[in-house]
Amino acid sequence: MKNFDLWEEVYGFHFFTTVMQLYSIDRAIPVLETNKYFWGVDEQFLNKLIKTRDTLLSFVREKGGFIDHTREIIKSCPQVLGERSGLDIATILASVYTHDEGNAGNDLEIFDVDDNNILNTLYDLIESMSELYPINKLKVENNNKKTKFYGTALGRYPEDVYDGIDVSEGNPWFLATAAASELSFKLIKKYREESKDIVILKGNRFWSLVLDQYDPRKDITITYNSHGFNETLKSLMELGDSFLDTIRSHVANNGSMSEQFNKYTGFNQGARDLTWSYGAFLNTIQARNSIKNLL
Repeated sequence: MKNFDLWEEVYGFHFFTTVMQLYSIDRAIPVLETNKYFWGVDEQFLNKLIKTRDTLLSFVREKGGFIDHTREIIKSCPQVLGERSGLDIATILASVYTHDEGNAGNDLEIFDVDDNNILNTLYDLIESMSELYPINKLKVENNNKKTKFYGTALGRYPEDVYDGIDVSEGNPWFLATAAASELSFKLIKKYREESKDIVILKGNRFWSLVLDQYDPRKDITITYNSHGFNETLKSLMELGDSFLDTIRSHVANNGSMSEQFNKYTGFNQGARDLTWSYGAFLNTIQARNSIKNLL
């Protein structure tokens, strides 16, 4: 069950890769079940897929050791703890990729965009990288606890040393910064379309980015469609837009986006016109467009 991480750097047990494997098999099973006679699907093969799906589900939920119950985050690869903090934007990508509003009814049942551990992981990435990358410190100092991390340029993981050419210092990535924005927009869509209250468990640090006078020591319920509910969604929209603003400020004059942007100067570097950068941006815009009429 070992695999490589998203960045093709470490061989081990990885949250992103395991979740994406689970998602792929989980989506394939109902299609094969519906068409097994027409396609001549072997029953033994289908049963093996179901067994593999259940094994992966158990592994990613419990046996893989991905959930840090003390910090309430997802550890991207528990085997390299000590060398790395466990924080990785790949965790956020796993959540947004497996919960796509374009595939209604096919989303993975776990680690949705409102998951406590997913949200705390994003918060800790934002907090650590706000100090890690000098361009984030160049922003106007903001003492407002709610908005001081708005628009933080994000990279892959705090210990990254790949600079796009060689090994020196890691930088923010366009796709990583877009991921924070996309998750914020998908969170809005989830609460609005499912007509559900916003239930915030104590210890959830993410909501300090959204709510005024937030107390993480208490459980909070914000009633669906109340004034507080609608204002909270507006704040989520502002949070998501702040990351898009950061992307806009670092796009080249001709509109091109490379892999990374330099953490000191903000200029593009690494792979030129990285397709993934554009894909991440377009995914985020699609997510934003899907909620404009819901606020």
